[in-house]
Amino acid sequence: MQIKRFEAASTQEALSKIRSELGPDAVVLSTRKLRGGRSPLLEVTAAVDAGPVAGAGKARPGKAQAAPPPPREEGEAAAGDLRRDLGEIKTLLAESALRSFPYGEFLEMREMLDTFFDTMGFQRKEKFPGALQKIYHHLVSIGVSRPKAFLLVSTLNRNLPPGKLQDETALGRTAEKLLSMSIGLSYRGAERKRICALVGPTGAGKTTTLAKIAARATLEEKKRVGLITTDTYRIAAAEQLKTYARIMQVPIEVASDKTAFRVALAKLSDRDLVLVDTPGKNSAEPGYIDRLRDLLQLDAPVETSLLLPLTSSQDNLAENVARFRPVGYQSIIFTKLDESRHFGRIYNVIDQERKPVSWVTSGQNVPQDIERIDPGRLANMIMTSTLQ
Repeated sequence: MQIKRFEAASTQEALSKIRSELGPDAVVLSTRKLRGGRSPLLEVTAAVDAGPVAGAGKARPGKAQAAPPPPREEGEAAAGDLRRDLGEIKTLLAESALRSFPYGEFLEMREMLDTFFDTMGFQRKEKFPGALQKIYHHLVSIGVSRPKAFLLVSTLNRNLPPGKLQDETALGRTAEKLLSMSIGLSYRGAERKRICALVGPTGAGKTTTLAKIAARATLEEKKRVGLITTDTYRIAAAEQLKTYARIMQVPIEVASDKTAFRVALAKLSDRDLVLVDTPGKNSAEPGYIDRLRDLLQLDAPVETSLLLPLTSSQDNLAENVARFRPVGYQSIIFTKLDESRHFGRIYNVIDQERKPVSWVTSGQNVPQDIERIDPGRLANMIMTSTLQ
């Protein structure tokens, strides 16, 4: 076997050199980029079985021309390069084992395949009438997951008479009622408690949402409200809430640990409603969720609401739902609806978690951009993907 290294500016140039010098039967053993120099070069090691080399002349009839063996130095150098390349491959394999699976690329590919099979009408081997197919694609377009969208339209397909499956407008209203009924199952047993804590990922809008709820309770419900912030990590986080408290003329306490938190609750024992702001930290930080859960384990009942920004992808929403699940939240608050049109993601979370949605927010204005929501209103918002 003849082994030879080539340097080229591109793969095409390297292959051209290999074919020219070693012939069409040559195989590439390894490739690597060379560092240094003004322009990057590619080093390619190729080999060919013993035989005539292209350009060396034609073999005489009846006699086989054996290619001369490569010089010892060149063979040893190529063997060294091969060992180095194998070492690099082992290193890459070890690094790839430590990296997480590329779910983003996988999900993107799955989405393309799902769209193809939907278009061809092969989704789970069940075909829908034209109007029902439009409802299905509308649900998917607003963010409802494909399995959940399929289940909704399949329920309509199996429970409505054929004559009612052709009117797209009527089907849309029926689908909205079906959504409302499904969402309503999550509201069973929901009740408000005197102490309400807001938890959620960084940037979900906990402080602003807390100020909105406090203003509504103070101005509209005429309740005596008290505020506690345990967010002593972010610069000016406590100051921001103190500003809101001063404007609303409600007392506020700052608690840096569980002991201070209990003291703050005791000071506000005469309040009708106590709202608690929690630290805006990375929920993936080791020990953060455990500390948060320990903080909220009190003798008095606490209503814990998980804030989820609708600007997050469905994967991020699912990830935060899973991370905060050990805290034991009882309700969900969706924020930043004004920055998204994929309201179907709301239904995906509700259907998965079976938790009621207590509020939705749609801007920074305090207290205007917040709405207490019920299943019917939520279903309408999802189907229309608007705040009207």
